[in-house]
Amino acid sequence: MRLARDERGAAAIEAALVLPFYLAFIFATIELGNVIWNYTSIQYVADEVSRCNMVSNCNISTAAYNGAANIWASSSAASSEITVGTCSFPGSISGTKVTIVHPITSLTGYFPKVMPSPFSQIAVQSCYPNPN
Repeated sequence: MRLARDERGAAAIEAALVLPFYLAFIFATIELGNVIWNYTSIQYVADEVSRCNMVSNCNISTAAYNGAANIWASSSAASSEITVGTCSFPGSISGTKVTIVHPITSLTGYFPKVMPSPFSQIAVQSCYPNPN
């Protein structure tokens, strides 16, 4: 009877049961933040490159490609993932379409060991109409 009423160590047992779920939630939040940050950064680059290609003649040395320095190691790495084409809008207006497919990696390294990530790459598109 005395053993059933003893509450010493109950907090440690509760912490041991809850801690893995708490840490998984924290790591999942960090990973989701990383994916969202990458997506918005890549979408911004796609918007800038599509605008640059429509307004002027854009190439790897222009500011639109150099603005990708926080995502890619070099502008040549950026150009290998960027595809430039054409798109059409209603009313027979044409424009420049930019597609970027960028692989992402785990920020914490936690999820590839526990479970595979549902995010292996981010694909974005941007289309800028002809201003004329």
